[in-house]
Amino acid sequence: WNDAVASPLDRRRVGVVFGNICLPTPKAGDLARELLGGKWADAVGKTREIVRTDPRNRYAAGLPAGVLAKSLGLGHSTFTLDAACASTLYAIRLACDELISGRADAMIAGGSNGADSLYTQM
Repeated sequence: WNDAVASPLDRRRVGVVFGNICLPTPKAGDLARELLGGKWADAVGKTREIVRTDPRNRYAAGLPAGVLAKSLGLGHSTFTLDAACASTLYAIRLACDELISGRADAMIAGGSNGADSLYTQM
């Protein structure tokens, strides 16, 4: 954003669309265990106590786009979608639709994925 020619843009007409595969993340799993209570066994079977997990981990889907939009002061539509492996391509398509229709002057589109690799490989 710092390297872009963004000064003439009305930030209220700039949005963010991210594709984000919303499979469980390690921290989201920790949060679920914490909310459900009790102890849990790690991958090698050792029993562990639940530690306090940052509650923002419950926003695995929409948080990336929302944080970016807020930090840049953007005011147009901001959302994250999950379309599996097509998530990023679909995000780019939706951003293009906003531009073509004239609803936005600029869009930031991309993808993020913080899924637990063990889960995705099962």
